[in-house]
Amino acid sequence: GRAYAMPGWAPPPPGWQPGDPRTPEDPAVIAPERAVIRDCYDRLFAGETLSGLVWDLRARGVTGPRGVPWARNTLSRTLQRPALAGLLVHKGKIMGALVDVEPIVSREEWERMGGLFDSRRRGRPPGRTHLLTALLRCGGCGKLLTGRPLRAQTPYLDGKPRREYRCVREPDRPGCGRNHIDAATIEQAVAAAVKTRLGDPRRADRIAAHAAETDSRRGQITAEIGRLNASADELSEKTAEWGLPRVEKAMKPLLARIDVLTTELAGLEVPVSAGQAATDVTRAWDEAQAADDYDTMREMIRRAFPNLTLRQPNARTDNDPARLDWDGTGTGPALRPDPVAVLREHLATAPDSGVTGADLIAATRMSESWVYDRLLRLQHAGLIRKSQPQGRWYPPAGADALAAPG
Repeated sequence: GRAYAMPGWAPPPPGWQPGDPRTPEDPAVIAPERAVIRDCYDRLFAGETLSGLVWDLRARGVTGPRGVPWARNTLSRTLQRPALAGLLVHKGKIMGALVDVEPIVSREEWERMGGLFDSRRRGRPPGRTHLLTALLRCGGCGKLLTGRPLRAQTPYLDGKPRREYRCVREPDRPGCGRNHIDAATIEQAVAAAVKTRLGDPRRADRIAAHAAETDSRRGQITAEIGRLNASADELSEKTAEWGLPRVEKAMKPLLARIDVLTTELAGLEVPVSAGQAATDVTRAWDEAQAADDYDTMREMIRRAFPNLTLRQPNARTDNDPARLDWDGTGTGPALRPDPVAVLREHLATAPDSGVTGADLIAATRMSESWVYDRLLRLQHAGLIRKSQPQGRWYPPAGADALAAPG
């Protein structure tokens, strides 16, 4: 098909068959696409973010290649295409200028754009700083959580920046944006759980069988990628003979298959000894942690909890690791008592002098506003009273009235 903002054939009409004549795309269709590319270049050079551009294009109804909404990855790839500067590139080398293609940007601008995206790429794979990135799923929307630093907040006691895991909402990552938890708290809980689960010798046989199956699939994928790359190299050598459009058309399904296989290969686990996993997990984890061997730790987490899920918080500061659904069996209530039931129980069993709001906040592990909102509801219903001036709460009707839900 025609590349975005480039000349080429128009989409075939209904009933078109191979061998039927094709019609070049109308320049009136290409011109607005060229204007979008030029505008994106200018705005990125002016300091705008890629996400901001994607949100704006979607809001204006501007679609990308093949009429689908823009995403960060598709816009990034499109803006870095050599054809935008009228260049023909083969295996990373500029071979010359494209024939009958009017550049949208200059070669200097295209090179500057490539440098801009290269400078924004992260220097480490996922998980090098945030152990659970892409291993922890949101219990609300099912998307993967991402670790990020919170430099504006008070650091941890060891002086390191505070961090969190959050379900991110971005143009090409449509998470809910409402699920988050403190990173240090949940990482400690996961580390202890991994040692417990993988340390069970009864899991050794299953781990060994899964590792063998993974190794076999990895070999199959690697061999197929090698064959596809060889075929792609052979096609690229025919550019002068066939012309670029024909080569690109022939190469498209090969590259698409390579992308699918590469994604699958990245998701396969690195094999870990079953004996090590069953008999010496604690030592293996501690050694990996001391050496900052994130690959080993992440692999151990993936083997122990392949469906690790975080339930939605009950409050903005809810960092309770009991929210973890270790096997991803559902997104129901967290594994802890209902805070309303805890509140009522503490009020019902309060001494004659009553109980303070601070005591109830600590017991329910909910926010101050949440606790006082429930207290005022119970007070309005006549189930509790507040002593003055001490500010303590007590049930004049006794424990039986508070035991009823309401």
